[in-house]
Amino acid sequence: MIRSRWFVWVALMAVAVVLGACGSQWLAGGKLHFDQKRYDRALENFQKAVAEKPQSGEAHLWLGRALAELDRDQEAIVELKKARELDPLQDEMVSNTLVSYWSRRYNSALSYAKTGEDAQRASDEKTAQEQLAMAKERFSRAVVYAPDSVQNYSNLGKVLYRLGRRDEALTMFHKAKEMSTRRPDLQRFLFHLFKELGAGALERPTRDNLQRGLGLLLDAASLPADTAQLAEVHLNIASIYRGLADSVSAEQKPEMLRKSVEYFDKVLATYPDDPDALEDLSYVYSELGEHDKAMETAQKRLDQEPWNLETHMTMYRLQRAAKNDKGANAHFLFVQLMQEGQRQPREGLTAWAGKEYGPNSDMMKTLRGKGQPEDIRKYSNGPVTFYAWPYWTQGRIYMFQGGTEKFVLTFKPVAREKLPEILGM
Repeated sequence: MIRSRWFVWVALMAVAVVLGACGSQWLAGGKLHFDQKRYDRALENFQKAVAEKPQSGEAHLWLGRALAELDRDQEAIVELKKARELDPLQDEMVSNTLVSYWSRRYNSALSYAKTGEDAQRASDEKTAQEQLAMAKERFSRAVVYAPDSVQNYSNLGKVLYRLGRRDEALTMFHKAKEMSTRRPDLQRFLFHLFKELGAGALERPTRDNLQRGLGLLLDAASLPADTAQLAEVHLNIASIYRGLADSVSAEQKPEMLRKSVEYFDKVLATYPDDPDALEDLSYVYSELGEHDKAMETAQKRLDQEPWNLETHMTMYRLQRAAKNDKGANAHFLFVQLMQEGQRQPREGLTAWAGKEYGPNSDMMKTLRGKGQPEDIRKYSNGPVTFYAWPYWTQGRIYMFQGGTEKFVLTFKPVAREKLPEILGM
């Protein structure tokens, strides 16, 4: 009995201490309910505490906390701002409260966003839409507690973009970019975000997607970035302009292609040997009707890997577009010889060529002038037989019809140490 009374006395003393500290039974009672996560009851008490002492910053602080726990964020912010206005001593408590409720909503939003993006990649559109919608709701609520957070707006924009609400997303992105001025860390974050989303337009190249992707990539290009990453952005911008050229009027097409050239040139100014930029730029020049530039650019790509058959097919297409049938046929025949022809032995080549085609044949002249080829390919089409003699380290490929020279392809000589790899192909 004595022990029971002792516990009652301790409980009463605790309440008395709280009441004394708070100066309000409603504030004290609200805190007890709040600690027990009875937020509805806490809210009622804090509302009465504010009614009792409307100038109490502490009462407004706790009312704001209860409203935040009940997801009534806009009302919570009003009370938290009021607490700071009424009582400067509450400033640190208000700041800590804002950070706490912001981080809860922001981290929750990140989790939903990741699940949604993973579902999108797995083509589970139903789950993706549900999770991304939850992420959007949480990021929107996080903004209430930290309206100056660039991450809020950029991530909210990213979610809206994935939800297909592209115009709303761009509004968020532009706001985030404006806020990131003189913040290198935030600008780096935005650069990677814009770069990722902008490049995604090339995966689904509709006109609307390309236009929005272009806007994002141009925003990325205006932010600080290292040389390699900026070159990647410029390459994607060039590719988007090229894609847009196919969706505009005949009058607008040259303008789009010129912009594409401009950005391919930016890439090549930094990386003169970039194979993708060289190949794609050659096609753009061809579409502009500038066939000499197309050939010059494609030749640079061919010089890098003269054994690459896809590059020879590029040359074939460009020569066809330029109405140079001889050049086109030369590259096409070489591809046929390499793909369908049979490798021939090099031993006894001189004796065989002299006997088969005579000492004054083009084959014999080539052997006397160049020596033995480094590879031999033979391809027959009915009664007609073709040969390819690549002199990789001399930068020449001779092709013969019978013993007569048909075509010669030229390129930058290949390093001798590269030969084993080429001949093993």
